[in-house]
Amino acid sequence: MLVAVLATFPAALPMLLIAGHAPVWLCAVAMLVVGVSNDVFSVLWATTLQREIPGEVLSRVSAYDGFGSLALAPLGLLVAGPIAAAAGAEPTLVGCAALVLVGTAGALLSPQVRQLRSVSRSRAAQDSGQLSPRR
Repeated sequence: MLVAVLATFPAALPMLLIAGHAPVWLCAVAMLVVGVSNDVFSVLWATTLQREIPGEVLSRVSAYDGFGSLALAPLGLLVAGPIAAAAGAEPTLVGCAALVLVGTAGALLSPQVRQLRSVSRSRAAQDSGQLSPRR
């Protein structure tokens, strides 16, 4: 989980570059980096859910996870325009980038995020009944 959370830090980069009037090509490169980091996060998150959540409730947990991830997005879009109109585009973009950085740093404060490790392949196979336990 540590790597997955760390992979979300680059999401602030395009906002900062746009606020700083960076060239379009640099913003495009930043978005490419964000796309790759989102893929890294998504794979690690989905793998962790499948490994840590019992199979009989995985579908429900995944549904709540997806809903929670998307439910507030319209509210963010609803308030972004008026905030940008009142404060200006650049301060709004910097504020959004700060929210990403603070949220990611906040997730790193959790010991469960920092200490969750993947199970070794032999341990996973043993737990699934494919290998007999050592005596």
